[in-house]
Amino acid sequence: MRLNSAWLEENGRMRNLARRTLLQLMQDEAGVQVEPMPVAALQDALFVEAMGIADVMEGGFGDQNKFPMAPQLLALLELQATAPRPQLAEFLVLTLDRMADGGLRDHLAGGFFRYTVDPSWQVPHFEKMLYTQALLSVVFLRAAALFGRADYAAVARDTLGFVVREMAGPHGGYVASFSAVDGAGREGGVYLWTVDQLHALLGEQDTALARRYWQMTDIPSIDGGHLPRQGDSVDEIAEATGQSVADITRRLGCVRERLLVARKNRLLPVDDKELAGWNGLMLAAFARAALAWDDPGFRAVAARVRDFLRERMWDGRELRRALAGSRELGKASLEDYAYVAYGMAAYADLSGDPADRAFVATLLDSAWQRYHGPSGWRMDDHPLIPGMGERAAMLEGALPAPSALLVRVAIRSGNPDLVKRALTAAELGRRATQQQPFWYTGHHAVLLEAAARTPQ
Repeated sequence: MRLNSAWLEENGRMRNLARRTLLQLMQDEAGVQVEPMPVAALQDALFVEAMGIADVMEGGFGDQNKFPMAPQLLALLELQATAPRPQLAEFLVLTLDRMADGGLRDHLAGGFFRYTVDPSWQVPHFEKMLYTQALLSVVFLRAAALFGRADYAAVARDTLGFVVREMAGPHGGYVASFSAVDGAGREGGVYLWTVDQLHALLGEQDTALARRYWQMTDIPSIDGGHLPRQGDSVDEIAEATGQSVADITRRLGCVRERLLVARKNRLLPVDDKELAGWNGLMLAAFARAALAWDDPGFRAVAARVRDFLRERMWDGRELRRALAGSRELGKASLEDYAYVAYGMAAYADLSGDPADRAFVATLLDSAWQRYHGPSGWRMDDHPLIPGMGERAAMLEGALPAPSALLVRVAIRSGNPDLVKRALTAAELGRRATQQQPFWYTGHHAVLLEAAARTPQ
């Protein structure tokens, strides 16, 4: 009560006190010198912290619901590529297999759901987010190269194909998300099947095949019906039934098509905003796939997303945050600049066009001017109090830390001024990153890149 009265009566004085206290704390933090860890120690620290959180029985992290945690998985894949460890490889393969084969993925149309509500990757929260598709396609693409797994590459291709086919927006970008509930308000209603529905659509023999292949034989674990998941393989079904692999494959293709046609008649609400930042992440995924597979189809898709971001979401001075119909929505933030710069940098690697690299430099410079201060990064370009909200390093969440992405893209830009600013920013985030590398994997990668540029 006394605090509330003081706030009402002495608002100005308390604001000034809060500002002075905040600035003092930031100065104290900035003044702490942190000894750089050697590269091997940095790598060890990430491995030890990650394995301390890992679920080594089911894969992933945590013991209740399971989020993909794509930024951390990608960092661990890079760690395995540069400093391989059998325990880490085993954990990564387990996690990727569970994510690909279980309920996190849509086994009919492709694409990933947002997370699962159980620790075994079986029951999803049925929302499909554009950023999930962008990040997990890159994770599986990287894992395919690292482990030599063609099935991981197939998952990445399937996910990207889903986005192209199902999530295209009217302006050249891709829409934000599909709802978890169907048009009647039923959780997962678009994706679930009862045995009666299967029989009506497929007949007895193809229903038996579908139930075996998509693991729909037991009592449904979800109210409303079975969710298709990976069951017996084509080879196993062919051997058990005495039919050829080619025949089983052909029949499954026909079954899938009939189920997808039926699904089209179910209403799935869509958030049709085309967001600059999430389309930047998507551009990076398409560009990486086009490079990895030398695929002209994904090259053309990436070019369309590049044009959308360059021509529709950039007005020559600043980014637009989103388009919905003919309306511009919201105000761009640090995330938008970071993710678009990241996507454009990946596209520049694909195109080799100096104009694309120049646009990346423009985005980076604008982001630094708008969102970076003496103590670090802030999400908004007009803080209420100078210095308020500045953070030397930002945590990884479901999405990559935007500060880390900007620094990494700047370090790789080859522009001396941007590289200098990036290395300075990397040092600001060293303390938090060395203490908790798993939660700052983007900045951890930055420190490794900075170390590679420093003579040992």
